[in-house]
Amino acid sequence: MNLRPLLKGVSRSFYLSLRFLPRRVRPTMELAFLLCKAADTLADTKLLPGEKRLEILNRFREAIKSDSLTFDWQYKSHGASFDHEEKLLEALPKLFDALRKCPPADRALIRSLVWELTQGMQFDLSGGKVGTEKDLEQYIYFVAGCVGRFWTKVLKEHFSFAKRWDEGSQENLGERFGKGLQLVNILRDLPRDLQQGRCYLPLDRLSALKLSPQDLCRPATLTIVRPYLRELVSKTRVLLWCGSQYVKAFPWYALRLKWSVLVPMRLGLATLDLLEHSSDWLKSGVVYKVKRTTVYETMLTSIPRALLPILLAVTLIGCAPKK
Repeated sequence: MNLRPLLKGVSRSFYLSLRFLPRRVRPTMELAFLLCKAADTLADTKLLPGEKRLEILNRFREAIKSDSLTFDWQYKSHGASFDHEEKLLEALPKLFDALRKCPPADRALIRSLVWELTQGMQFDLSGGKVGTEKDLEQYIYFVAGCVGRFWTKVLKEHFSFAKRWDEGSQENLGERFGKGLQLVNILRDLPRDLQQGRCYLPLDRLSALKLSPQDLCRPATLTIVRPYLRELVSKTRVLLWCGSQYVKAFPWYALRLKWSVLVPMRLGLATLDLLEHSSDWLKSGVVYKVKRTTVYETMLTSIPRALLPILLAVTLIGCAPKK
């Protein structure tokens, strides 16, 4: 199954990032992303009734866990308004078929990832609340930390240099880096999540400030909550910088792998800078995006300039169609 048209439709940015990965890990990462994205669509889409989403997500999880790896699912489209989401939902049986055909080691890694990651989606659909810092840690592990561990295990499976990595330390760095990326999302999307009735800031910390999640919907509350938000920003920076430690375990020639870590790390750090100095952090209509020119600059400067010609040549060769 050719996953690229489907992938391009549901996430163009991730599609472009995957094009820079070495060919040997690209199919595994494409399929893993699409299955996780499909689960997220089941949990969050307006194409399905709210009361049905948790039920269908649970069926999806059981299918991932079952020996047959078969998802008994038929989805009929409702028109073109959600075209790419609908194509993804319609393709679910084919995604499960592709999973069955994966090499056994990759298949086991993908199944483990999807099982863990969807626990965070269950939490959201069940109306779970982040009561404490410990709850927040658990949540960001399920939705992103486990992805860092998965990524590390995939590298260990496919690259000889990674087989020599210490059993736990590189996976721990990957987990912490993934958590950092998710905290960037939580901090950036705070007003929008609040509008949807979701609050990922620990309730006990808000209570100590004599605030409720509803209070955060008022932009004037920023003055009160900003010290805690800055505390979270500092924590997120520490986690993101684990990316620079992570790539130190790569050999010099693993240019595309280094790029795939350093670019999101630096864009995450740039997003934190935008948030930390904003007076509109809690305004729901404000969207924080790093400027396109900054994105391009980050992509270019994430690899030493002396190696850029090599990276370009390797990338062009890797992206060339097979004859």
